Amino acid sequence: MLLEMVLGVILFTLIFIVIGFSWKNLSNFFHDNYSFFEFFFIILFFIEQLTFVMLVNFFPNRSELFISIFALIVITTASLQKMMMDRKDQRSSQLVTRYKDLVKQSYEGKEKIAKEHEDALEMIRSLKEGIKKSRKA
Repeated sequence: MLLEMVLGVILFTLIFIVIGFSWKNLSNFFHDNYSFFEFFFIILFFIEQLTFVMLVNFFPNRSELFISIFALIVITTASLQKMMMDRKDQRSSQLVTRYKDLVKQSYEGKEKIAKEHEDALEMIRSLKEGIKKSRKA
């Protein structure tokens, strides 16, 4: 019994470490596939509810246990979904901020180029006038 618990803890720890090392890849996969995850959670909630209904129908004497377990599973699933959707909103907000910064930088760059262009035109006009004056003299 103790050996099984220790092996369970070791297995859980190893799984946790593997997930930790591949978290960036999982995060990128999530952000590249929002629609898939929305669909996945719809199907997951359906499967949870179907399983609950079937268990209560097949084992009515254990319905209180199934209700408790079902509540825990649904709350956990909803929490995971909320966490992932909050991360989606956070990422979207970061992208909007980045876009606004790029637009601002582009506008500032455009203004700088326009100013340099005006300065260059003024210099050309000045040079033309200097050339005309030197030819007349």
